[in-house]
Amino acid sequence: MKQAIREMGRLEDRILTGHLLSQRYLHPTAWRSSYSELSSWLKRYNDHPDASRIYWLAKKRKPKNAAGPTAPKSGYLNGFGLSTGNSYRPRIPVSSAGRASPRKTRSIAREIRRAIRRGWPSGALKLIDDNSNRRYLTSWEESQLRGEIAHAYFIFGVDSKAVRQARYALGVSRDEAVMGSWAGGLAAWRSGDIEFAGALFRDLAENETAFPALRSAGAFWAHRVEMRFGRPKEAMRYLQIAAKDLDSFYGVIARVALGQDFDLGFELPAYDSDFLDWLSSRPGGQRLFALLQIGRYNDAERELRYLWGEMPDSMKEAALRFTLDNGMAGLAYRAGSLLAKNSGRTFLGAIYPIPLYDVEFTVDQALVWAISRQESGFNPRAKSRARAAGLMQIMPSTASFVTKDRGYRGSQRHLLLNPERNLEIGQAYIRSLLDEPLIDRSIVHLLAAYNGGPGNLRKWLRKVDYQDDPFLLIESIPARETRHYIKNVITNFALYRMQLGDPSPELLALASGSFGRFDFTATDTVVDSANGS
Repeated sequence: MKQAIREMGRLEDRILTGHLLSQRYLHPTAWRSSYSELSSWLKRYNDHPDASRIYWLAKKRKPKNAAGPTAPKSGYLNGFGLSTGNSYRPRIPVSSAGRASPRKTRSIAREIRRAIRRGWPSGALKLIDDNSNRRYLTSWEESQLRGEIAHAYFIFGVDSKAVRQARYALGVSRDEAVMGSWAGGLAAWRSGDIEFAGALFRDLAENETAFPALRSAGAFWAHRVEMRFGRPKEAMRYLQIAAKDLDSFYGVIARVALGQDFDLGFELPAYDSDFLDWLSSRPGGQRLFALLQIGRYNDAERELRYLWGEMPDSMKEAALRFTLDNGMAGLAYRAGSLLAKNSGRTFLGAIYPIPLYDVEFTVDQALVWAISRQESGFNPRAKSRARAAGLMQIMPSTASFVTKDRGYRGSQRHLLLNPERNLEIGQAYIRSLLDEPLIDRSIVHLLAAYNGGPGNLRKWLRKVDYQDDPFLLIESIPARETRHYIKNVITNFALYRMQLGDPSPELLALASGSFGRFDFTATDTVVDSANGS
């Protein structure tokens, strides 16, 4: 703290005085700040990234009769990445407009989904079969919920009941039973009724009102059915339908299978002197440039997040390029996602940013960024309730295991928030997983173990009837988080490979129905890509 005060005294233009004072006032032990200090700071720096914390502390320290502190300026861009929700499980009811009892409908749907989440599909079925509940549901809502019950039965390996509920859903509303078609198709495929599976997958693929990701999934599986029956022309047509949704797992795999050109355009608009002048005209912008000069990239990113709310819309696209050029991958991802959502345009270079960390890659760079994007949204200070930390969400016990250093369980745990250290340990963990016979150098097994743990992967491989089919394994994993995780990371991986201009033999093997075996080192090599069917 004394060093920080000396630095403050040496600053000629004192641009960063607010930062140094906030460090002083917020220090947990070295300084007890007075209300007068905090209030004075807020009068001058209420546009500062630490203003909310200072304000909270000031209110806590305010004397009874003193005037209240200056409130922080609004407009800070919070968050990392963009949560789009689960389109397979839409909100019920979608809208309250025109509904006599929307709260009752919402309560029934919540109870049914709670029963499913607790592993009790028969309880969910009992609820929806009750006429006193069903009368509050539209045909679409009943069809959707029965489809979710069918999917739960599929996950629990009761394919006959999954197919039965899928048929019920189709009977209630065939055009709206997208979840029933999906779950019933998977259950029919696994139980050997490929013909009925094909009928359901084709219904889903042809349904233009279905959620894009789910329609793409249905189309890809319809392609698989047509290939089973030796109808390559029809198989190609469904593969092309699947490939239309680039943002989804099956859309990406379909594009790989088609060998389509992936020159999607990752370049972003350049920023000009007008943008730099606008930044320089703001106190926060002046602090931002000063922080960049001394390598304080995280603090600089926080300044730009505060400026985002007042930035002219005409400059925001150029600002994406600025974030990438200055090591702000988390902000690039967040801002690019929001701009894409609001404008309908896609800013792939920002949504799939390549950070500027000084790190040596011993594992395929595309895989490292794909995992980091999913794990933390490129927030180097991310922490989970389970104590995972940093870009790649490394557990202290994992760090201790791969480094043979027990300090990560205690006094050195904070080092996991250092981006370079976190990436180094994360890569070491991936290499250790790849050496496990259980993983067998398969990207599907690797990601399942990274997210769910090797112990759970071992249990799933033993208990799940996946018939040596990577897609059936992914869809059959009991843990919903892990199912989504594998799909999301493989989608990320594909897009990073495209951006880096590298081939994707792993995805070609996967598209053909093979688990494949790959090295995944920084110079990726094929070990055996033909061990599946």
